[in-house]
Amino acid sequence: MFRPSSILSARTSVPAPTQAAAVPTRRVALADIANTYRQPLGPSAALKKPADPIRRPSFSVYQQPTQVSSGAAPALSLPKTASSLIAPTISAPVTSRPATSTSVAKLLSVVVEKDRHDPLANAEYVEEIMSYLYEREATFRCPMYMSTQPEISEKMRSILVDWLASVHLKFRLQPETFFLGIKLLDTYLSLKPVSRQKLQLMGMVALQIACKVEEIYSPRMKDWVYMCDKAYTEQEILRTERAMLGVLSWNVSVPTVFPFLKRFCKVASVDSKTTQVAFYLTELALGDYKMLKYLPSEIAAAAVFLAMKMNGQRSWTSLLEQHSRYSEASLSACVRDLRELRKAADIASLQAIRKKYSSSRYEHAALVALPLSL
Repeated sequence: MFRPSSILSARTSVPAPTQAAAVPTRRVALADIANTYRQPLGPSAALKKPADPIRRPSFSVYQQPTQVSSGAAPALSLPKTASSLIAPTISAPVTSRPATSTSVAKLLSVVVEKDRHDPLANAEYVEEIMSYLYEREATFRCPMYMSTQPEISEKMRSILVDWLASVHLKFRLQPETFFLGIKLLDTYLSLKPVSRQKLQLMGMVALQIACKVEEIYSPRMKDWVYMCDKAYTEQEILRTERAMLGVLSWNVSVPTVFPFLKRFCKVASVDSKTTQVAFYLTELALGDYKMLKYLPSEIAAAAVFLAMKMNGQRSWTSLLEQHSRYSEASLSACVRDLRELRKAADIASLQAIRKKYSSSRYEHAALVALPLSL
C-alpha cells in the first residue's frame, strides 16, 4: 500500500550522498509504494531547461490506443485518415448561455474593465476564451472508465492521486500542473487498460508530461526516478511517456478545473482565503473517482459556491450565474458531493491534500468549517 506520508517527511534540501549506495531490489510498484528514502535527493532546485521543445501534432480527438511491446521504445503511430479516430463519449451537452440582462451586462463590463490595463489578463478576449474552454471541456470529457480496468480500483486511484499530490508539493510545482496531470491520467486510463504494477508509473508520467506543458523548468529525470524509490528506470519512464503521448494523440492541452476556478473567483470578487478554500475543495474532488461525472466547469462553480458559503459570503449572484452558465439549483448535486468530500476529509486515511491546505501558506483553508446548512 502507499505510505506517501514519507514523501512529506523528506526534507527539501539534503546534501548529496558521499558514496554510492547498493542498487535496491526491484519490487512490485503498487504492492508497497512507501517510497522510503534510502538516498538523499540531489539539489533539485537547479532544474535543467529542456534542450528541445516537444513537437505536438494537433488532433481534435483521441487516437485509438495501440498495443505497446515490452521491448524497445514503441514507434508513435499517428492517424492518417478520419476513420482511424475515435471521438470521446459526450454524455451531456454544454448548457447554452442565457440572454444577458442590462444589469448583469453592466456588472460583467466592470469585471472586464478591472483587467483592461493588464496585458496578462487578456480582457478583450475573455468571452472568446471562455467559450472555447466550454467547447473543449465537452469534447475531451473523460468517461467513467473503471469497468474497463480489471486490475485497478477506485481506491487504488485515490491512493495514487494522494501520492501525486505529495510529489507535486515536494517539487513546488504550479497548481495547474497538478490538475492537468490528473486529467491526462484519467484520459489515458479511459482509453487503455493498465496493470496494477504499472499504475504508479502511469501517474508519474502523466504528471511529468503536465510539467513539460505548464512549468518553465521540469524536474530532472533522476528526481522522478528517486521519487518512485527506483521502482522504474529512466528508460522505462521515457518509453512510457512516449506511449502515453501516442495514446492521447498528443492532446495534452485540455481544459481542467483550474481556468474555470480562477475566472469564477475573479468574477465573484472573493478574498484570498475563499479562493484557497475553493482550491482545496477541487483538489479533494480530484481524488474521488465519482466526481468524473461532473464537467470541470461544474466542479469549479460548485467549489466557489460552497467556499463562499463556508466563509459567510453572499450567495450565488446573477452575475456568477450568467458567467458560469450554472444556476444555483443546477449546482445542488455537485455541491452536495463536495460537501460530503470535505466532511470525510478530516478523518480520511489519505491526508496529503488536507495537510497541504492546513498550512499557513494556504491560509489554513482545510480548517474552515462547513456551514450548518446550504
